[in-house]
Amino acid sequence: MDIILLVLGFLLGALLVYFLLGKRKSKTVSYEASIILEKIKSVSKLITVEGNYSEVIHYKDSKPMWLNLIPNHKKAIIIIKAKAMVGFDLSKAKFEVNIDTHSIHISKLPEAEIISVEPEIEYYDLKDSALNRFTPEDYTKLQKKGVELIKQKVIEGELPKLAIERGKDHLKLITEIVKANGWKVEIDQLKLSN
Repeated sequence: MDIILLVLGFLLGALLVYFLLGKRKSKTVSYEASIILEKIKSVSKLITVEGNYSEVIHYKDSKPMWLNLIPNHKKAIIIIKAKAMVGFDLSKAKFEVNIDTHSIHISKLPEAEIISVEPEIEYYDLKDSALNRFTPEDYTKLQKKGVELIKQKVIEGELPKLAIERGKDHLKLITEIVKANGWKVEIDQLKLSN
């Protein structure tokens, strides 16, 4: 009798393992995307310099609960690597061409500005609590703050001044090309944005 129960228990165990493990389906992940071009815009932007920046942000958010008796923190280390491009939006400039006198006057030259910041963001040491979780809004806010910090570093740094110097070099080149074709050029000076 004991052998029959043992064999029966073994068979039931084998059937149970078969149904639990044998019926398990492999995980299937699929992605479907529809990319639509929403808008095309003509631009006249001249990028004269670009800089690569790195920023490390130590983020901590604490929400006190029950007279600070229960710890309720979330924290992360965020590393932002960004390429910042500085130059000029030439659509703001004014170009006057006089065919009779073979002259070109370029005025109202724009100030040097940040044309683009392309960030790459990595999150490390993410820790949160059950009552204070990271949300998609938190990640969006952290990315926005990181880009703001990079832009501030760009403005405070040498990149805008270097952009103006490179812009002057480009204007000299344009002047030489135009003069070589028998025209004269008058160009106002480039300025540094505040």
